[in-house]
Amino acid sequence: MTTIFDTPEGIDFFQLAARKGALKLEIAGLGRRGQSVYSICKEAYGLKGSRAKVLDQMEAMVETKLKPKCPFGTHFHPASKTVCNVEPCENCGGDTQAANALTLYNPEDFNLVIVEERLPESYYSEEIDGCACEDCI
Repeated sequence: MTTIFDTPEGIDFFQLAARKGALKLEIAGLGRRGQSVYSICKEAYGLKGSRAKVLDQMEAMVETKLKPKCPFGTHFHPASKTVCNVEPCENCGGDTQAANALTLYNPEDFNLVIVEERLPESYYSEEIDGCACEDCI
């Protein structure tokens, strides 16, 4: 099976995976001329630490990018196990939980943003003919 990386995100992912592999080889003792892969990775991704720690961080980055996007939303609140999309309140501009949030029991299977505090729900308001948060209605 052939995989084609023809989007900016795909190219960035391939570059990350290639640099991770090159760093693994450098740690194993394979050298190269010019700048080390270790320093290239630290500079490109803003990483800190030893070669092994930078490799661990890069492996975590690859693993995160390999997880599929959740089809139900982008954000997850652990205490309530709620997954939702986030949209701005049309009145105050604050983040709100978009309609159709649902409970998700295996969030680690998806690439989600974890939110510490549950977002206010948005409601349709006839006054502004759009969605607004609980505080604005």
